[in-house]
Amino acid sequence: MAATPAPASSQSRCVAQIAKATGLPVCGLGGLSTWEDAVELMAVGAGTVQVGTSVMWKGCGIIEELVQGLSNYPDNKDFTNLKSVIGAALPKIVEFPEMPLTSRARASVDDTCNGCLPMSPLAPMAASRPLLASKVRL
Repeated sequence: MAATPAPASSQSRCVAQIAKATGLPVCGLGGLSTWEDAVELMAVGAGTVQVGTSVMWKGCGIIEELVQGLSNYPDNKDFTNLKSVIGAALPKIVEFPEMPLTSRARASVDDTCNGCLPMSPLAPMAASRPLLASKVRL
């Protein structure tokens, strides 16, 4: 959700908390800039989404992109319709004390490197900052 500096998880967390606590209709907004952002907010309970700043930055064409992406999403992900996406992720969202904190995966180094070198300068950073490594594009 790139229209504003707020992280996507912030909006999603708020929408999910409100949807779970109240059972009332929730509108997802704040930083929405792609149809994927809209789906994320819908999956955590938003029955409607609101686009504001993105229209100012990208123009009205973003609306057509949102409509097209949202129209295709249910078929591509085996949902019967867009309405069935609303709240689909809520049963999987738990509070911190309920989270399974046992390790399920471990990083390992093996000999499968082909020596192509593009990752060599980035490897130390990727190892120490895994969240940033996913944003590195070669």
